[in-house]
Amino acid sequence: MVVEGASDRSALYPFVVPTAWVVPAYGKEQVLCAYDELEAPLRNGTLFIADCDGGVDARYKGNADLVITTNRDIEADLLFELQALERVALDVLAAHGPNPRSVQRMGAAGVTP
Repeated sequence: MVVEGASDRSALYPFVVPTAWVVPAYGKEQVLCAYDELEAPLRNGTLFIADCDGGVDARYKGNADLVITTNRDIEADLLFELQALERVALDVLAAHGPNPRSVQRMGAAGVTP
């Protein structure tokens, strides 16, 4: 994977297999430049990830090997699109409710353990 920066790499590490390489390119422009410069056959097996912050040229959208985040950055996508924040909250509250539904209700009501 080619990502924008070291914080993106850190955010993705828990979700990738141990043999994956996550390489920071140090900026969206660098990710897109690497994507443009590497011929399609050489990109096989490489996933490029760029943040949508500030917009992205339409020609980059819809490519299978180039992910443009839905939210401002990859960290926001992990929180909102993968519901990571909700999962953490459920883990914290799990010991305080008899079943997942009651724990979800406690979280929605803002109950703290």
